[in-house]
Amino acid sequence: MDPLQEIKAFPYDFDEKSMDSVQQHENTMMGLRRQALNRPLRSGATFDIHLNRHDAADQPPRARPLPSFAHATASHTLVLETLLQPGLERWSEVWIARVVSPTSGASDPSQPSDRVVLKFIQPSMLKFPSVEQAKRTNEWKESYYPPKYLASREDGMYHVLQLAQGFAVPYYFGVHQVTMPNGEHAHMLVMEYIPGVCLSAWKMSRAHSTNDRQSTLDPTTHAALVPFLRNTTVMAFRSLKAIQDLGVLHADVNARNMILYPSDSAPSQVVFIDLFTAANKNIWPRWFRVEKFHCLEAFRCCIQHSHTVTAWLEENLPEELRPLILTRSGDLV
Repeated sequence: MDPLQEIKAFPYDFDEKSMDSVQQHENTMMGLRRQALNRPLRSGATFDIHLNRHDAADQPPRARPLPSFAHATASHTLVLETLLQPGLERWSEVWIARVVSPTSGASDPSQPSDRVVLKFIQPSMLKFPSVEQAKRTNEWKESYYPPKYLASREDGMYHVLQLAQGFAVPYYFGVHQVTMPNGEHAHMLVMEYIPGVCLSAWKMSRAHSTNDRQSTLDPTTHAALVPFLRNTTVMAFRSLKAIQDLGVLHADVNARNMILYPSDSAPSQVVFIDLFTAANKNIWPRWFRVEKFHCLEAFRCCIQHSHTVTAWLEENLPEELRPLILTRSGDLV
């Protein structure tokens, strides 16, 4: 059976047809939320878990080196360091954590390979429906997902993309049940920390277009950026192809979800992150080509660069990596 077919919606934690049940769930979640806001996760908090082990023999070509802790079977201590995304009424709260081995003791704080990204899915911090919303409309169903579903969906996608881990997507170290500071049980997903720069941050740091997307760069500076844009666009297409070849649509391809690894000065890979919205390609078959166009769009910084890079891609991009048939103006044919 296709593993993606096994990722199904979980029942709600309440009876949506019973307003008493919805009210009880709302009361419980609000009480836990107040406690969570009073006792949030903080830098220095620790979690002791067994990380999923990786075998170096399973690494794809051009894979990033496996972190040293990925080979161990012993438990590790994860020490929270930096908050990346607060969790209130979002699908997850995201942190960078340092990995400490019980045998080697404290890790080297200067080594990115000793870090992981943690996604905490805490039920009371999700955007759950109120009884008043449930009485009036079903629109709350568009933004609320049971916590177990949120965790299982992304966990399942990483398993389907196992052969792309370390190249197109981060290495994944499993979903774990943890207890939050307020005593609430939560799901914690653990994945590789990718050193580098988010493409959206790179674009902001190099912002050089007017409101009508005309370049403000002098000819010399403009030309100097062209090889970078060519090379990183091809890298992104290769990563996206690795994902799609395994039957998956990322379904949220944009500059915020693309990391230039290991740096924006000398990138060797473009890594796609955030797989919650990823889906089986059979669900949206027409998106396969459109998604590749979104990948090209993510790199667009001004009209002049778009035309230059698109023209080069038309002549030089291998057939299997072509995003769509494009005109030299970058428009869909």
